[in-house]
Amino acid sequence: MRVVREKMQAKISELPYNLPSDLYDYLAQNVVTQCNHMPNLHTTPRTPHEIVTGSKFNFLTDLLCPFGIPILVVGGDVTKHQNQPTLKVYA
Repeated sequence: MRVVREKMQAKISELPYNLPSDLYDYLAQNVVTQCNHMPNLHTTPRTPHEIVTGSKFNFLTDLLCPFGIPILVVGGDVTKHQNQPTLKVYA
């Protein structure tokens, strides 16, 4: 738990804005997921994710964007503002 808290604090300090408190749960989930995609002392050379699921993690295709990066989404809700760009933060 201490490691997750430290990594969350490091990520919060990297962000160029104040992270809203309602996104902290998503940040914690992202930190745990990222930890599971990295080999550690007990699982080297495999990752915990690979041991549990049997599938390898591809950093080029599976890691699309870091947590907290604003992403411009074109489209969104087709019933309102069709084809209008929408700025959303995805966790």
